[in-house]
Amino acid sequence: MTGPMQADVVAQAASAKTISGLADQAQALIGQLQGEVDATQAIWQGGGHAAFAVGSADIHAQLQKGQAAMQEVSFKLGKSGTGYGSTDDQNAASLGSTGL
Repeated sequence: MTGPMQADVVAQAASAKTISGLADQAQALIGQLQGEVDATQAIWQGGGHAAFAVGSADIHAQLQKGQAAMQEVSFKLGKSGTGYGSTDDQNAASLGSTGL
């Protein structure tokens, strides 16, 4: 049997904020990388140019998926912490007003 769930709501909020900040940094880096890739696209000619464009688009899409996953983790962690803290506060208030 597992024990009761315990969570540090403040730590969860801090983690969510950190992950969100990292996701923002990743998005900025993705933008820089895409700019560099776009700048080098002109050196490719013929079939190499087309292959480079396809590969570049695929890499960009994969990087965007990773950044979106980081944002989703941040959102879910923040929401989870808020929900847990709210539930804990409600339970404490309920137990404190039992009239005993």
